[in-house]
Amino acid sequence: MEAVLAKYENQINAFSEFLEDLPDVDEPVWILGARYDLKTSKTELLSDVRSRLWFTYRKKFSPIGGTGPSSDAGWGCMLRCGQMILAQALVCRHLGRGNIWRTKPAEIKLK
Repeated sequence: MEAVLAKYENQINAFSEFLEDLPDVDEPVWILGARYDLKTSKTELLSDVRSRLWFTYRKKFSPIGGTGPSSDAGWGCMLRCGQMILAQALVCRHLGRGNIWRTKPAEIKLK
């Protein structure tokens, strides 16, 4: 489990570098129903985005069936997107929309 969490944190950090370059705009930014003002709550917005589940593209794995595909190109992308939507719905249902990823897990209270 620790290896999975470490991999997830590495992906979050890579994505976070991209998020740091968000422009300063006057309009509010909406993320899954939560409203953020980039001028006053950029840190909260970044924490929210980092907390969303992100399943990455797969490649160079053992061919399926020995001779099948070794990446999830094509329909794999659709499946991955569907999995992310389902996973996010489960997180919202069981942990609440306000659940924020922390590097040191706090006690999780299920709804």
